[in-house]
Amino acid sequence: MINKKNPIEIINKVFSVYNCNEKLALKEFSNYKLRAFHPNTFQYYNFPIFLNSPEEVFKYLDTMQENRINTNYFYDLGGYLLEDEMKAIENIAIRVSSYAKFFKKRTVPIGIGHMISSISTIRSLIAIQKQKKKKLKVIEIGPGSGMLGLLANWFNINYTSFDVTNAFAIQICSLYRFLFDKHFVDLSSIPYLGNLEREKKAAKKSRSNIEYLKEKIQEDNKMTFIPWWHFLNEENIPLPRYDVVIMNHCFFEIKETANRYILKRLNQNEEKQLVLCSYWGSKEFTNISDISAYKLELEFGISQEKIISSNDIYIPKTIHLFSYKNNHKFRNFEFFEKNIDKRLGLKEINLTKKKRTMKYKIILKCAPFILNLYAYFYNLFFRKDLKPAVLGKEIKKISNEYISYSKTDRNNSNKIDFKLFCSKIKNIEQLNGAPSFTEDEFFCNQVNSKSHV
Repeated sequence: MINKKNPIEIINKVFSVYNCNEKLALKEFSNYKLRAFHPNTFQYYNFPIFLNSPEEVFKYLDTMQENRINTNYFYDLGGYLLEDEMKAIENIAIRVSSYAKFFKKRTVPIGIGHMISSISTIRSLIAIQKQKKKKLKVIEIGPGSGMLGLLANWFNINYTSFDVTNAFAIQICSLYRFLFDKHFVDLSSIPYLGNLEREKKAAKKSRSNIEYLKEKIQEDNKMTFIPWWHFLNEENIPLPRYDVVIMNHCFFEIKETANRYILKRLNQNEEKQLVLCSYWGSKEFTNISDISAYKLELEFGISQEKIISSNDIYIPKTIHLFSYKNNHKFRNFEFFEKNIDKRLGLKEINLTKKKRTMKYKIILKCAPFILNLYAYFYNLFFRKDLKPAVLGKEIKKISNEYISYSKTDRNNSNKIDFKLFCSKIKNIEQLNGAPSFTEDEFFCNQVNSKSHV
């Protein structure tokens, strides 16, 4: 479903509303949270993270994957696409074209770079969906230009995205609103709802925004965007249970404190949560060392999981599926306000027999954690090769068990080689009357494409 409105009108509206709500949210959150969730890796790369005008959305239509199509096609996809994958790419490319043409630039980006890099993730999600025998509900952290979301929608996967970067958030919300209209749930249009009393007064007789927001987040919507101010509002906005959390190219590019918060926020049920990554991302600017990653593994009980795949689908070793459990609970403001001993770190000197018994029970309950902590420090001081077993590793965990896809599921197993793929993209370019590469790709080729990040 394509919105027939001029996308520039939609972009202007999203740009205005998002920036207004973001400014309101910035007043409410502590510096600690804002520092943790600032897109520092982009900043270190001098990558523009804010839009100064709505027209700049064009720059983010297919960014971060410039000059990588050939490499991704052969290294990530095994040198082929399946027919239904090619069909999805063609249809999405044509729909994105209808959006990109309105900018009247020298090129018409169709999202092809980001889509090719996302196909291995889609293959993995389809395999997991077959394994679970149900429709998946996934959330992507750091969705970039949003092409994985369009592919997920095509393959009937409920998709939610979360981003802290102003430019990408506005680009995604604008594109999805244009393509899906009212079928896209844009929660960035709702301002920060931190003060419940203020919200109740504003609501009067009608439903409050908090009630509406809770309802929308819990629904099985096909396409949803959660802005950072609702994601960080754990006191008032509960998140639904997601089958898979996707963190492509960004796991190590997120601050360690933010990573810990994200893992807690996305799993508050103490159940096993699946996380899918295709490339971990660079540790260069977040300073997450092997020791930090090892500590994170111990804290959340992170373990490698297998992907069950059919024998006709290639899933590369860069795809990582792991699980974790969350035993940590968020504490609300009232807890610390009432418990002065917890807030000030005071300890009672005289303990009654009952309190001593309770203390020993707590120690016994914490014994597994203490043992893990002991193992961590033992390894830290007596082993020089302290490294995480899962995080940051390229371990191919594809199960030897094969599941068969029926013809109705996968259409057919005919494969599209790179030459045929190029000819199909050329046909789309001829229809658009302009090349599909981005202006950034042209500049990178002029300078040095190999060093482009």
